[in-house]
Parts: sequence; structure tokens; C-alpha cells
Amino acid sequence: MRNLTIIILVIVGITVKAQSFDLFEPEFKGNIKRITEKSVKYPDSWREYEFDSLFRLSEKKYYRDSKLVQTETTSYFGNDSLLTKRMVIKGEVYIDKYYLNPDKKLKRHEVFSSIDSIVPMIIYTDFIYVGNELKEYKRILQNNADTTEIEYYEIKCNKNKSIETITEKNKNVKGSFVIIHKNDRKGNLKSVTVDYNNPEFVLAGVRTWSPFKHDKYRIDYIFDKHGNWISRYSVTWLTKRKIEERQIEYK
Repeated sequence: MRNLTIIILVIVGITVKAQSFDLFEPEFKGNIKRITEKSVKYPDSWREYEFDSLFRLSEKKYYRDSKLVQTETTSYFGNDSLLTKRMVIKGEVYIDKYYLNPDKKLKRHEVFSSIDSIVPMIIYTDFIYVGNELKEYKRILQNNADTTEIEYYEIKCNKNKSIETITEKNKNVKGSFVIIHKNDRKGNLKSVTVDYNNPEFVLAGVRTWSPFKHDKYRIDYIFDKHGNWISRYSVTWLTKRKIEERQIEYK
């Protein structure tokens, strides 16, 4: 089963202002200058985000026990057909390349490891759109020279687009991986439910949906007027508790 430390990308029509492509994170919105993101359980540990003049994420700092432990810097290079994102972490360089159609829809996304900037580690391709909405795409994971794993993603929305379901199918894994996004009337994300739908996968501790299903969890969000989340909560069958909060400074 996938390691969740690997970034899993939502492919939603990349623009130069798009910030977060993680399936588990809403993208940043508005003219943001700085964000401080703190854990409720560990108040002496937090993250700080800085943004460039085009309001794109440029630097991310991690603090533990009130001390800076890691800095990530991000720069962007691009034209109408290719956007390249370059991230530096502890001296190692990670590159993402986004290839765009003439209508600015994404047609290919390549993810490179820090040890190989020539051959991509992950490729997102075969995007199928209906109008402006992405409906299907494929993820190719090249584990090594001899092993290639292919996953297929299908995206469905209900009539008023308040619920979006993303389903991953992989013939090498039992069950299917499903993510459900629920949105409010303004289109802001209210909650993300992650369901591995896999009897062999067990989530530990409070990340358990029910006493009978141990491979499913939910995160709820509270947003500000700009559409950025400022609080998020872990929801289980027993309780709902705040896990993180943000302070956001706008220009």
C-alpha cells in the first residue's frame, strides 16, 4: 500500500497561482503573504509558509520544540506549455514538470526524485476532461528499472458538485482507494473522507471510522472569507477534535 509521505497530486487544471496539488489539501487562495500552521496537540511545533510576489509558495519552515529544524524553498519556471517547480530540501533538489495543453489544461505531470532529474519517478498522464472538469487520469509509478506500477483514477461529482468522489483502481491491490470531498455552497471544502476499502490495511489509534472498519478516516475544515482553511478536525465514530489551526496574513 502507498506510503502517504509521497505527495499524491490532484490534477485540476494547473495555473501559475495553483499552490497545493495534494489530494488531502485544498489549494491556497488569494493574495497570501504568510501562513503559520500549528498543531493543537504540540504547540511548540509549527510550520511557516512564505509566498512570492505572484502569491505562490516560496518557502516552508518547520519548527520543533520552538527551534527551526528544516527549510524548504520552492521556485517556478515556465511558459504557456510547461511549468517547472523546483524544491530544495536539505540541499537535495526535487523537480515537478507540468505539461499544459493550449487551453491550459494539464496533459502530463512528471515527478522526479532527488537522485534522478532525467527519468521521472512518477508520471501522471492520459487525462480525460468533460468540458473543464477532469474525469479520469493515470498514475505510473516506476519503482525501479524492472517494475512499473499503474493506477487508474476516476472522478465523479453529484449534480450540484457538493460531493466529489475520487476512486483509485490498482489490479495489484485488493479493494479500491476512495477519497470523498464534500463542499459547501461557495465551493469550499468541508471535509475529506479517505477510505482504503482494503481489509489488509489498518489505521492506528483515533484514525478509525468505526469499531468495524479500520481503514477509513475523515478530516473536517473551517474556512476564512478568502476560502483558505483556518482550522481542521479529526473525526472518528467516537469524537471530533481540532488537530491544527492557521493564522493567515494577506497582502
